[in-house]
Amino acid sequence: MQLQRDIAVTGQLITNAPPELLATTTPAFGPMMAQNLDGIIPIVAILCVFVAGPFAIAISRWIWKRSSMPPRVAGVDHATQQRLEQLQQAVDTIAVEVERISEGQRFVTRLLSEGDHRALGAGAAEPIRAPSKSAVSSER
Repeated sequence: MQLQRDIAVTGQLITNAPPELLATTTPAFGPMMAQNLDGIIPIVAILCVFVAGPFAIAISRWIWKRSSMPPRVAGVDHATQQRLEQLQQAVDTIAVEVERISEGQRFVTRLLSEGDHRALGAGAAEPIRAPSKSAVSSER
């Protein structure tokens, strides 16, 4: 309540104040700020000329030299060439082995399709005798 009363009293004082006091405000960009800008502009200009200028020249020279160089040719050294040859030999060996496996599979498929199951050793199943428990425990 006290706060609301204080706000009301302040509002009344502002409304009863003479208009000359309310109309005077200080500009954001006054004579004090203009004097500071007069000193800053030469400093910025000097920094641009003596600091940013050489950086810009150096970067432009670097880009110019880099664009005028002939492109580098990637050379293959002896070790890389030798490793590539070994890799090619390994791939060739794998290809031969895969061909042998497929040839064996074709042979077995042909034997099975001819119907001569006896050639592969197929026949009636024979029972297998399991060892007795006494024989297994004596081995341990």
